[in-house]
Amino acid sequence: MALPSRVAVILVHGGASSSRMYSKMEPILQESYHYEHVYIPDLPGHGKEYHDKPFSFEKSTNALHELIQGIRSSDAKLLILIVGISLGGQAVLDLIRKYPTDVDSAVISGASIMPPDASASWEMPRLPMDDPDWMKIIMEDAGHWPPEEAQELQKCSFGFEFTPDPTTNTSASILILRGQHDTPMANRDFDSLVQRARSYSTSKHTTGQILEGAWHNHSVDIPSEFTKVVDSWSKTVFADE
Repeated sequence: MALPSRVAVILVHGGASSSRMYSKMEPILQESYHYEHVYIPDLPGHGKEYHDKPFSFEKSTNALHELIQGIRSSDAKLLILIVGISLGGQAVLDLIRKYPTDVDSAVISGASIMPPDASASWEMPRLPMDDPDWMKIIMEDAGHWPPEEAQELQKCSFGFEFTPDPTTNTSASILILRGQHDTPMANRDFDSLVQRARSYSTSKHTTGQILEGAWHNHSVDIPSEFTKVVDSWSKTVFADE
């Protein structure tokens, strides 16, 4: 089994947020589970990369690909595990579709792959109203977004599809997650996304899982529990490494 010290974990945040979305999860990964290589980039147009507007999946895929190439060049033996929630999950899907060999495993949660419709309209994800520290972070990140830019970001996310080339596969293991109380669009698309992931991935581990009692932003709502899920997945898929 690959030790946590041999696994590089990349955490990709959601839309209109930033790398601060993982500020509670990062120390748990490092201190409780002993992952030494944890990377939390800001997506284009977000956080420290706010100047790189507007966001696009082409930009995010290029940025994540460059990050991974840098990690590989520093230590080619590291296993790459990438985690994405919401828009971050879509960004990870786009990455592994365009660069099938970039990562060894992916955990994707709360991602939609079809626009809203009568069966699943868009709803604002549940926010931790009882956590003032998190509310401060969330509102500070969201406050950087003028309404017209937020609408363009939403339009980009709504237009995302995951339909891999049937002639191409990835050996990366893929875990598709949704919270029991996730957004309507994530709930609607879950089964279809699991099927597409299984068709695209040659790994026997690729599967889907519903997190009981969970909502949408797991790194915010349930950081300890979500970190445990990620660690358990890592130990399972890298058991033979």
